[in-house]
Amino acid sequence: MTEALFLLASAVVGLASMGGVLLVRARSAARWRRSLVSYRLRFPRGLDPAAVGDFLAGLSGLSARHIVRPFVVRGVVFEVSATRAGITHHLLVPRSATPVVLSALRASLPGVVAAPDEEYQPPRPTRAAELALSHLRRPLVSSKETLSVRILAGLQPLQEGERLYVQWTAAPLGPVSLVPRTATAQLIPGFLAHLWSGFAAHEPDADEIKAARAKFETPVFLAAGRVGVVSGSPVRTSQLMRRMLSLYRSISAPGVHLYRRRLPQGLAVSAMSEHRPPLVGTPCVVNAAELVTLAAIPVGDLALPGLALGGCRQLAPAPDIPAEGRIVARSNFPGSKRPLALGVSDSLRHLHVIGPTGVGKSTLLLGLITQDMAAGRGVVVVDPKGDLVADVLDRVPERRVGDVVVLDPTDEERPVGLNLLAGAYREPELVTSQLVGIFHRLYSSSWGPRTSDIMNASLLTLSTQPGMTLCEVPLLLTNPAFRRRLVARLDDPVALGPFWGWYEGMSDGERAAAIGPVMNKLRAFLLSRRLRNVLGQAQPRLDLGKALASRKILLVPLSKGLLGEEAAALIGSLVVARLWQAVQYRAGLSADRRPVTFAFIDEFQDYLNLPTGVADILAQARGLGLGLTLAHQHLGQLPAAIRDAVLANARSRIMFQLSATDAHALARELAPHLSATDLGGLGPYEVVATLASGARVAPPATGATLPPPPSTDQAEAARSASREHYGIPRDEVEAAIRSRHEGPRPGGAVGRTEGAL
Repeated sequence: MTEALFLLASAVVGLASMGGVLLVRARSAARWRRSLVSYRLRFPRGLDPAAVGDFLAGLSGLSARHIVRPFVVRGVVFEVSATRAGITHHLLVPRSATPVVLSALRASLPGVVAAPDEEYQPPRPTRAAELALSHLRRPLVSSKETLSVRILAGLQPLQEGERLYVQWTAAPLGPVSLVPRTATAQLIPGFLAHLWSGFAAHEPDADEIKAARAKFETPVFLAAGRVGVVSGSPVRTSQLMRRMLSLYRSISAPGVHLYRRRLPQGLAVSAMSEHRPPLVGTPCVVNAAELVTLAAIPVGDLALPGLALGGCRQLAPAPDIPAEGRIVARSNFPGSKRPLALGVSDSLRHLHVIGPTGVGKSTLLLGLITQDMAAGRGVVVVDPKGDLVADVLDRVPERRVGDVVVLDPTDEERPVGLNLLAGAYREPELVTSQLVGIFHRLYSSSWGPRTSDIMNASLLTLSTQPGMTLCEVPLLLTNPAFRRRLVARLDDPVALGPFWGWYEGMSDGERAAAIGPVMNKLRAFLLSRRLRNVLGQAQPRLDLGKALASRKILLVPLSKGLLGEEAAALIGSLVVARLWQAVQYRAGLSADRRPVTFAFIDEFQDYLNLPTGVADILAQARGLGLGLTLAHQHLGQLPAAIRDAVLANARSRIMFQLSATDAHALARELAPHLSATDLGGLGPYEVVATLASGARVAPPATGATLPPPPSTDQAEAARSASREHYGIPRDEVEAAIRSRHEGPRPGGAVGRTEGAL
């Protein structure tokens, strides 16, 4: 009787102890679930299974001390979701363990990108199932096997609105004894015995010890595996659930397999939605190799529908990269969301932006332009599409509406003029050289020495006379009376005088043949009334020199679809040439009279057609207060000389996702931090930035561009103010051109001069 009472009392005490342990553990599990932080994982191609195993081994630092292990929950969650659009991997980590887990991830798997996912939503399956191992000591997967491809391949295809989930909670167990301590196991049966001593009590045979040795050669985890299905049709839900369960049942080894646990459906669904770790029972004990397979981590060189591989390893910003200034991006390094910025002085060393269409270049440029406008700086934007200019107009600060100048060649009613010959009499040779250089580059395939000679003499002659424009070149070459009046005013017996003597000595047929190539090139834009009314204003209201001095915002939309590719290239080149003229005129001014202006030229290779070498332009512009942001799609667009000059002299560079060719070319300057694979793996709006910082260029940092700034609703006001202040009515422009061509004397202003800058 006494012995029976003792056994009963022992059982009551044991059950009470177990109940207390379970209560403490349940509270720990609740705290653990509430602290989970989600990271979206992006895997590179050719992921090494051994490296993944090293990462999982690094998680062993999360395990609790042996004596408190039954009372606490520590671990991570691997989750895979699949829709018709693709497959997504998430890693959920308790907030307190984030530094340990992310450090282990970066150390073992530097090519894996772990990005915080603030929009993560827990699974909400309509049906779920929990998995268990038939034997906890026997290895399910050999360390040499990589069977995750089976799981990943089975996640597709799916129909619209369907979703599949795979979820594995994994808590490291720490060291595990091959032979359980049976005395402890007898007192603490089942799951608690496993947590306390490693396994339930029994005497293993030699075969089981051998199997356990094979299984426990790498760190092991207490795991719970679940699969979930979302579908609108009960029949389809059952089909998808059978598909998922069959995938896991296909993974087996001698003496061990996975099976579906008998749980109420509501409990299985809520366990998956709430990421519950096991509290009672031991569903699975898996080693690192098994967890790689079961959690569907894509190792090896896979090519599966819906699985997007590739990514760029994330790099922390160097301490000397400013967090304030002109912000180009925000760091995406885990745990660091600080801005990546350029100081104003470093920005004058120029910025090179490269990336194909659709990756976020325009968003980056818009952010910088908006910051410059808000800071009161001068801005010039040359936009080959027009969309960027529209976005900029929509974000002009109200106090700067009056500073905006929109040089829009498609504005037929009130065009803003551009005349490179305005004021050219001060430096006629320089202006002529720039114009001839532009035409030469634009028409290099059909440009000969005679064409160059005629164009050079014509422009130089017009440059010496006030009130001339490009529209007068055909008149000079074809109208003898007009030509003779201008030539009579020349004082150049060495060059221009002999040239026009030779020209007059030709027959009409010879002259027509000689000037044919020149006339063909000029007609390309002079036949367009819109372009003629922009380029034919002898004294336009816009003076770029004064615009730079007064920190204006010059916006030049050049839609090729509206203007034509050839005309857009010419207008853009002339704008850049006029800008460079105005900048060069600042050389005689003191530094305090050269306010900083930042010029943004998208597809710059189409417009940077000056005879001055790009390297020289970049070198001189900084000292003259002009910072250039040069954007384009790929290196193949650039002639060798321009490519080398930009790569060498633009001290800061922003790289979006690159083609294989460009990635290999630019990876050399990023080694050993990043590889060509990293550059090719950048996602939309992700960048690699090498930023000038003082006398050096900081090591590369990764980040994401900022979202577009909010609208100021000033677009219409800014455009209207620009047209009113700087545009001239079309009738006046055309009347002035007609008067100049038909009048008795050359010269005369095109349009009105009052109100000019």
